[in-house]
Amino acid sequence: MDRTKLIYIADDDYSIREALKAFLDSDGYEVCDFDNGDALLAAFNKKAADLVILDVVMPPGSSGFVVCRELRKISKVPVIMLTARDSELDQQTAMDLGCDYFYTKPTSPMKILERIKEIFERVHKG
Repeated sequence: MDRTKLIYIADDDYSIREALKAFLDSDGYEVCDFDNGDALLAAFNKKAADLVILDVVMPPGSSGFVVCRELRKISKVPVIMLTARDSELDQQTAMDLGCDYFYTKPTSPMKILERIKEIFERVHKG
C-alpha cells in the first residue's frame, strides 16, 4: 500500500490554509501548512513533501515565485500556485519558474483536489 502523501501549503491567509488543509486531510493526505514561504522552504529542506501549494504574495518574506525557484533547484516536486494575482504575466512567470499549475483565488477546493489526484496518478504511472 502507498504511504500517505505529504502536502505542504504556504499562504498568508489563515482561512484559505485551514479550508484547504481540512479538505485535503479528509481525503487522506497528510498536510502541513505555513503562513509564509520561508517556513515552507525550511521544512522542505528537512523533509521533502510530495506536492506543494503556494500563494504568490506572502508578506513578510519570500514570494511564492521565489519559493518555487528555490524548490526547483533541489526538487522536481509538483507545485500548484494558488493566488489572487491573475495577470497573464504572473501566470507566465510561475510557469517559467517551474510551477505545474496556476489557479486564481477563489477556486474550488474540489478543483484543487482533483488536480492533486491527477498529479499523483501521473507520478505513480511515470
